[in-house]
Amino acid sequence: MMYLLRSPLFFLGLFFLILLYYGCQSTVSSYNSPLLQLDSMPSPAGLHSSEPNFTKDSSGTIYLSWVQLEKDTSYGLYFSELTSNKWSKPIQIIKGNNWFINWADFPTMSAYGQHSLAAHILVAQETGKYAYDIHLITSGDKGKSWSKNSIIPHLDSTPTEHGFLSLLPYKDQLLAMWLDGRNYFLKAAGDSVPTQKMSLRSVFLGPNQQLTAPMLIDSNVCSCCQTDAAIVSTGPILVYRDRSDQEIRDIAQTRLINGEWTRPQAVFEDGWEIGGCPVNGPAIDAKDSLVIVAWYTEAHQQAAVKVAFSDNAGASFQKAIPINAFEPIGRVDVVLLADGSAMISWLEQSSKDASLKLTRVFQDGRIDAPISVLKTKSARSSGFPKMIEQQGLLYFAWTQLGENPQVRTSYMKIQ
Repeated sequence: MMYLLRSPLFFLGLFFLILLYYGCQSTVSSYNSPLLQLDSMPSPAGLHSSEPNFTKDSSGTIYLSWVQLEKDTSYGLYFSELTSNKWSKPIQIIKGNNWFINWADFPTMSAYGQHSLAAHILVAQETGKYAYDIHLITSGDKGKSWSKNSIIPHLDSTPTEHGFLSLLPYKDQLLAMWLDGRNYFLKAAGDSVPTQKMSLRSVFLGPNQQLTAPMLIDSNVCSCCQTDAAIVSTGPILVYRDRSDQEIRDIAQTRLINGEWTRPQAVFEDGWEIGGCPVNGPAIDAKDSLVIVAWYTEAHQQAAVKVAFSDNAGASFQKAIPINAFEPIGRVDVVLLADGSAMISWLEQSSKDASLKLTRVFQDGRIDAPISVLKTKSARSSGFPKMIEQQGLLYFAWTQLGENPQVRTSYMKIQ
């Protein structure tokens, strides 16, 4: 034994073990400056509310929107503005009793131009279980009043699905991008477009409320996964779950360059082959030329949350970074921070319920140890938790299930 302790081979082996240990630690780090405990804040949403969503205008003001069941059994779309870390009195955007209400396809809201806001609802058609239209409602005075007449961005008038909309301000216009089911309805022998396939389309809404430049982006995409979009140094970038003829459903991206959408490219080739829609879309955030995309996959029968960075405005993406998730069920969100790192959130299954997990990812591949932010449910009705950042504070919104479901909000400080 004493001979082994004095042997050069012993110390050489010990040296390599130490290197291996610290090498492993470099990829999964602990927070250098821990996140403070989640702080609750009064929610502006009433009882029987759901479908929360965040947006931010050019000045950095945060808006929260949600759907609420009214006493007369109709639904209302509301929003509230965050001022001095408090939510303003909620304002009703629109109310109706013919809406298509779905846990995964929910209303969005966006600011554009100087003083304009836009929101959307889904209105059910009289025929077809999943036949519904997108209706845009606009405001020219930052939400004090809203248009009485809505705008339908798609002009096909087919009894098919139109949803999973992303709204993005671009210059003085609003860019709308959505999943469009019109090709399911076109079955004539002379049709020049593919049939029985979900397409991805876009259109611009101008300051005069006119629709311009309708475009087909992709003629075959996954039928019910959320889309997401951001502005980079070259213009808009859109991410979504694509679909090949071999049923590979990986995350794709396309960029609007010189008025045309680029050919869709995979963010990362997971090779997830699945014969149905997983209802789990990607999330994106960007600052100038830096982009990050987060997504869920079950490629090779392994559930995982992954992220990928791009430092050239999405022209190409670095190798995917797997997140240290135990039993993820997806529903991801992502926020890019000022230092170039990003906060990633996702739902993770627990023994009885589920928890919203959070971690920080760095461009060099380092990943902080995940933390549980809050307890929730894995049920579809719990929806998609959302987060957004403002001046070092990370805000969360989610649907708290129970006898009276309600949208809740909280925040934490990033140090």
